Amino acid sequence: MDTSVGDLFERVDWEAVVEKVPIATLVVDAAEGTVGQGDRTVIANAAARSLLGLSRCQSLAAVSPLRLVDLSVTSPVRQTVHSLETLTGNDGGDVHLSSVGGRRAAYTMLVQAAPDGVTLVQFAPCAAQSEIERVLDQQQRFRAALVELSQLAFETTDDDEFYQRLIERAVEVVPGAQGGSVQLNIPGTAKFRFVAAVGYDLEGLKAHDLEQAHFFRDAWNPIAQIVRNFDAEGRSPEITEWLETVGRLSDIVVNVSAPVLSGGFPVAFLSLDNFEDPDAISETSVEMTTVLGSLIGELWRRRELEAELRKEREAYRHLAMHDPLTGLANRRNLEKRLGENLAAASKRGFPSAVLFLDVDDFKGVNDRLGHDIGDRLLQRVAEGACRAVRAGDVVGRWGGDEFLLLPHRVDSVNEVMALAERVLLQFEDEADLGDGLRPRVRITVGAGWSADSAADPEALVRAADEALYEAKSAGKGVARLKKV
Repeated sequence: MDTSVGDLFERVDWEAVVEKVPIATLVVDAAEGTVGQGDRTVIANAAARSLLGLSRCQSLAAVSPLRLVDLSVTSPVRQTVHSLETLTGNDGGDVHLSSVGGRRAAYTMLVQAAPDGVTLVQFAPCAAQSEIERVLDQQQRFRAALVELSQLAFETTDDDEFYQRLIERAVEVVPGAQGGSVQLNIPGTAKFRFVAAVGYDLEGLKAHDLEQAHFFRDAWNPIAQIVRNFDAEGRSPEITEWLETVGRLSDIVVNVSAPVLSGGFPVAFLSLDNFEDPDAISETSVEMTTVLGSLIGELWRRRELEAELRKEREAYRHLAMHDPLTGLANRRNLEKRLGENLAAASKRGFPSAVLFLDVDDFKGVNDRLGHDIGDRLLQRVAEGACRAVRAGDVVGRWGGDEFLLLPHRVDSVNEVMALAERVLLQFEDEADLGDGLRPRVRITVGAGWSADSAADPEALVRAADEALYEAKSAGKGVARLKKV
């Protein structure tokens, strides 16, 4: 799949990451025409809306000149602030802003172009320079992790690789995280199984499954939460000892976790832990954990969709190759299987055979009892033929009331006729068609045989058809064989 970084990034709700940052932040979209004709989108977080009087999301045309320009702004910076379209590549500088409340103050403006073309502009009191740089670095590392993980989710077919990489990157970029794990729901149960971990013995964690009662928080609440109390009812002594030893439960001083819901049901659980500082997990950690959890949810839903599509494709493939009335292989399928059988026989130097099965006087059954009863009769014939064959033999409906039997392997004419007699024996008794109908069903069999390992499939089927005609002429309910 040809997916650009920008396309991937649009799928991530990264706005949540900058919304609560205390530094006034503007995010300028890289794409043209996102808001209005030939325009670009500017997103302002809560601090920027308060400082600059902007709305959360608006067009670039509506933002410029922002009410930002002040006479104390140096010329290069004045031009940059005046037109956000020129921000890419500008290093920023000191500016004086007139806030919504009318107060003027000196701010440091930092401008940074992200690899995907998005431009990040931040304004903060000049005294907060180091904090700005720290937060900006934190945001950029988190953005890079999201792009990397989004790309991996689309490219990999190994879900365990994705989950392990996600938890590794989460521990790297989420403030306060020193360890963590990903647990997946076992379908059809209320249990969860560990699939990835950092700071823990993953194989040891896989020794047990977690019940929902074992969690130290509500697994049905999709909101990421900070937890400092890890007591939970319903843990057996065995589970408690396991969590204390392998799960390092006594070492954890604070945790942030996010259940992942699909269809309102918890399908996964992302958990990040700190082992040293009870205040290490912040609201930024909560927001980032929520976003990372959403990536797990997207992968889970995509895998569900892929499974449904596979089932649909298999259903269509089955319909294309099987008779809808009897469920047996249809003519197209039989021709394919016959070619495969003959190719295998030719490779090994074996003889080949096919058998035609025909329901005697079937037209009379349809005329007297109706097509519904005729269909039931064909279904009973299919069942009887399947009971007579050996493992590896193929039975299919050739068309109408004719069935074709493809032996997996036959070494002699006698073996072919023995198979034909087993088929005939299946129809010695009356057939129960329901509604009190128990007619006597007779079958006639014609076999085509070739000792030549390179037999022609059309010639073999034609020989079986001719043998069937001879059997009908001989009084029906019997078997005949014709050699190619």
